[in-house]
Amino acid sequence: MYPSGFDRLVHFMYGFLMVIPIAEIYSNWFRLEKRLSKHVAFLFISASSMIYELIEWLVALMLSPEFVDAYNGQQGDFWDAQKDMALAMFGAIVMILILRIWLQIQNSEHKN
Repeated sequence: MYPSGFDRLVHFMYGFLMVIPIAEIYSNWFRLEKRLSKHVAFLFISASSMIYELIEWLVALMLSPEFVDAYNGQQGDFWDAQKDMALAMFGAIVMILILRIWLQIQNSEHKN
């Protein structure tokens, strides 16, 4: 069984949607400047995505084969974990670029 498009979408949306809240936490709680907080959010998303994939792998090692199929879905894709992590990072990059473009548009409107 191959990975569903929904699985890929969820990993992309994780990266895409989590940039703003994570950046706000680092900006407000830890007083990082806005630009740096977005970079830290990207790193957080990358690391947490990797940790999730490691947990899936550990579960696969510890459970019996029939339970592994039920938990992980054993999607039949050797590169599934790498693709999932890449999609989360890509989603974060897309959101960071959108935020950067939006900020540039706002700055140009204030100058006029």
